[in-house]
Amino acid sequence: MKQLLFGDLELSAEKIYKYEDSIIGITNNIEVFSFKGVIDFTELELGEGQEFDMPEINEKDRILQLEQENKLLKAQNNALTERTDFHEEVLTEIILTITP
Repeated sequence: MKQLLFGDLELSAEKIYKYEDSIIGITNNIEVFSFKGVIDFTELELGEGQEFDMPEINEKDRILQLEQENKLLKAQNNALTERTDFHEEVLTEIILTITP
């Protein structure tokens, strides 16, 4: 069993999952506690030497997640390519301006 400490409160669960804005404790496939809408996790700590469990994602959700990540990475790559092209153009203009 893992322990989640919140001030003087100690909650126990077989698995404790930490998401972007929530922490959920599960025992025997039943949610035994949850903190949802969390902005600051500093008050919530696991027992000494314990780590959060990795959320279990089904294959369909994992593929969707990877497709969204891929779309974001492609957009970032395109933005960087455009920025590099712009820098090359500026450097060319500078070189042409200072070269007699």
